[in-house]
Amino acid sequence: MKLYELTYLVSAELSPEQMETLSKKISSLILKNGEIIGLIAPDKKNLTYPIKKQNAALLSQVKFNFEPELIDEFKKEINKEKEILRIMLIEKKNMRIKKKNRSSILEPKLISEDIKIPAKKSKQKDDLDKIEEKLDEILK
Repeated sequence: MKLYELTYLVSAELSPEQMETLSKKISSLILKNGEIIGLIAPDKKNLTYPIKKQNAALLSQVKFNFEPELIDEFKKEINKEKEILRIMLIEKKNMRIKKKNRSSILEPKLISEDIKIPAKKSKQKDDLDKIEEKLDEILK
């Protein structure tokens, strides 16, 4: 089984009862061949651009484990629902985040280690002054 995330937009004109039956229908489709890990309740969103002549929609999300061989069939079943405006089905990858040592995060890096500081200009100026004096002696 692989981890998937289904995000879908539903017409905002649906009543709460119709939305509940639709979410139960989607959940039952998932539970036939998989298991639900998490649900995000529908939330009304204003759309940036109209989708199927709708300016607002209910956004909902489901995370679930499912057999990869059956995912195409699952997508076909979901696309049959007329109330769903748009779906996005993503295969999630298990990502492990390495924890950094707290001390390495708090230790500041010294700038002088990364950047070479050029020699002082006063030493260069002194060298130029000496060269000028020698040139003056030669030219006299």
